[in-house]
Amino acid sequence: KTREERIKTNRRVPRTAAVQISCRGEATHAEVMRIAKTKVDIDSLEIPEIRPRKARTRALLLEIPGKEGASKADALAGKLKEALGTRKVLITRPEKMADIRLKDLEESTRKEDIIEALAKKGECSKDTIKLGDIVPANNGLGMAWLKCPIAAAKRLANCKRILIDWTMVRVELLPERTLQCHRCLETGHIRNQCRNEIDRSMACYRCGQNGHNAKGCKESVHCIICAD
Repeated sequence: KTREERIKTNRRVPRTAAVQISCRGEATHAEVMRIAKTKVDIDSLEIPEIRPRKARTRALLLEIPGKEGASKADALAGKLKEALGTRKVLITRPEKMADIRLKDLEESTRKEDIIEALAKKGECSKDTIKLGDIVPANNGLGMAWLKCPIAAAKRLANCKRILIDWTMVRVELLPERTLQCHRCLETGHIRNQCRNEIDRSMACYRCGQNGHNAKGCKESVHCIICAD
């Protein structure tokens, strides 16, 4: 298999859709779920099965399997928001995302045109596409990175090229990113699991110095983790 084929094979579309419940302040998941169970009728939503799971952020995930899982999860999220109203709880619909790189963007291409074309071809909502800045590539044309739901990303990657305005743009599905802690900058865990004594949260990802971020950094590339 080619590198591209291996990446596509490894990036699997989830078989469940999820609703995430994140408690804030003194609210607990136990308290929130007791209220939800008295106010939300899952039978009327035609949800026969819910699988609970804890996220890495310690939020509660309610996973709904099946082909109609996404629409049922949307309905459940809406009902939970109504039921829990003013309480310090955040109800969201997390989706597994994938990174894509676009190549050969010509200079007049606008972000809104890119998002519209991607949403149409990827069969997803425009709101789920997070597009970065268009930056110059070595060939003189533009290049951009974006995040979108993995199902849409695989549809786009299978096209290899998509039409945006007048021109064909190359689409490349990128490998899954390794977990990285935003506190110590090391890989394999996230911030709320970090046990490292060193706090590098104010350091630039590019040069390792404090006081600015990587986007505007003009210093030489320097790995602060390797240096330590």
